[in-house]
Amino acid sequence: MRRGMTSVPADQRWFWEPEWQAGEREASEQIRAGDVEVFEDAEAMFAAPNE
Repeated sequence: MRRGMTSVPADQRWFWEPEWQAGEREASEQIRAGDVEVFEDAEAMFAAPNE
């Protein structure tokens, strides 16, 4: 574990919250496992949840 002081801009603090970091780890694990979906374009990506 690294220790020390770091400065994070206030408008980016949310990224370092424990809950957000847990989500980042989960997403990384899903990507490593190949559990992803690829879309032709942004329109197809945004339409997918509605199908």
